[in-house]
Amino acid sequence: MAEIKKKAVRKAGGKTAAAKSTKSGANNLTIDQALFDEYVRQRAYYLWEEKGKPQGDDMDIWLRAEQDIRAQFSAK
Repeated sequence: MAEIKKKAVRKAGGKTAAAKSTKSGANNLTIDQALFDEYVRQRAYYLWEEKGKPQGDDMDIWLRAEQDIRAQFSAK
């Protein structure tokens, strides 16, 4: 998923995506909402396929995808 961070910076041309410092001193990468949504869509589709394309699990899968993408953009 480190590739996602690289793509975010490249797609945004370094303008929309920027590293910012938090109180703890850790760096977080911020991206615009449209790019974030695209990454969530891609991750959700991957999770849906991985689970065998179940019907009725769309909200759980979407929330898991959001959680996964947010974790990738948070400092660890």
